[in-house]
Amino acid sequence: ADLIDTVVSRGGGQASLLDLLEDDDAEEPPEATPLPSKLPQQVQLIKAQLSQESVDTLHALTPPPGRFRLLSWNIDGLDEHSQTDPNDLSRRTAAVCNEICCSGASAVFLQEVVAASEAVIRRLLGPMFHVFAPRGNSCPYFCLLLLQRGKMVPLEAQANYEEFPNSTMGRGLLSIPASVGEDRPVVTLCTAHLESTKPCTAEREAQLVRSLAVLAKNESAILAGDLNLRDDEAKRGIRAAEKQCTGTLFLDAWELCGADPENRFTWDPNKNTNGGMTG
Repeated sequence: ADLIDTVVSRGGGQASLLDLLEDDDAEEPPEATPLPSKLPQQVQLIKAQLSQESVDTLHALTPPPGRFRLLSWNIDGLDEHSQTDPNDLSRRTAAVCNEICCSGASAVFLQEVVAASEAVIRRLLGPMFHVFAPRGNSCPYFCLLLLQRGKMVPLEAQANYEEFPNSTMGRGLLSIPASVGEDRPVVTLCTAHLESTKPCTAEREAQLVRSLAVLAKNESAILAGDLNLRDDEAKRGIRAAEKQCTGTLFLDAWELCGADPENRFTWDPNKNTNGGMTG
């Protein structure tokens, strides 16, 4: 009952309870499952699935040896639609898993994951991806790192998590060293959801500098995520980090890869109509 109350109060979408409450040894439940007794019985919960076609597409689009494809995505686990549609979060999370496969992603950085969506991701993508979450994190939403099995080799059993000490939104840096196959150079993969809204500019820049300082400790490292950065904030933060980390040059991977305008924005309101933002 406590778990149900927690998921529902945080907008988790009751259908995701099918993953949070399931027995790992149990047989696959039917497509439509009655709600737990505490929830309205006129609604049926649908357990989200991933098609075999999506799995086949992931393998077909996997980059050749020595190369990898990175995807970063804020999957909006806090979306208010999940509070009114009990199947919303489970359905949207399954769609995210499908898109991950259809993109041929080797490394995936997800932000605004909640416990309910994490359970769906682990069930659907666990056979194809190593899934890493922050340890000891008490925030109801967080980041995940996914590394494609057989393609990316994680070099630690657990991801590292460093909380931003002055964050008022439960933010931190999640990272793990990995290689792109056996006997390949090591790259440290880092993701974060930096402080949100315009009034938090100073804290957001401080979090960026702190994150880049972690990158500077590694020979090769990548930071991607929902950074919430305005262009001037990014430039100031990079200059400050380069001054602090003498001899280190931070480069924009999007610019280095050709600055494709189709992939310029982490969140494009012209394409993402499910929410709005004024800050």
